[in-house]
Amino acid sequence: MTDAAPDTGLRVTHRSSVTADQIDHLGHMNVRYYAVNALAGTRAFLADLPGWGDRPHVVHDVYTRHHREQLEGTPLEVRSAVLAADERGLRLHHELVAADSGVLAATFVHGLSPVAEDGTRLPVPDEALA
Repeated sequence: MTDAAPDTGLRVTHRSSVTADQIDHLGHMNVRYYAVNALAGTRAFLADLPGWGDRPHVVHDVYTRHHREQLEGTPLEVRSAVLAADERGLRLHHELVAADSGVLAATFVHGLSPVAEDGTRLPVPDEALA
């Protein structure tokens, strides 16, 4: 996905909605589904990144901040951008927002690197750094 997010300069990388199976005993989306959405944003971002495609990767650093509870039926968007990139890895910023209101649900930073089949970290492809 390459849609621009309104007024943010971020790219929309994932869309979903809160479903009944994602609701906890308090009536809100369970925290694990915030992370599921952010990881979907990471995968979509990498799939569109030149030189990366479906290359395996590991998310080795995660920062999450929850801002607002989400309720069943809420349409969600993940909006993403690169914070930093070098041969050792990428740092991606994601915002999870309620798409109908624009209210921020959570923010994430994912530090990640490409990996070989045995899990050894590899350098980021030059095409991705460009």
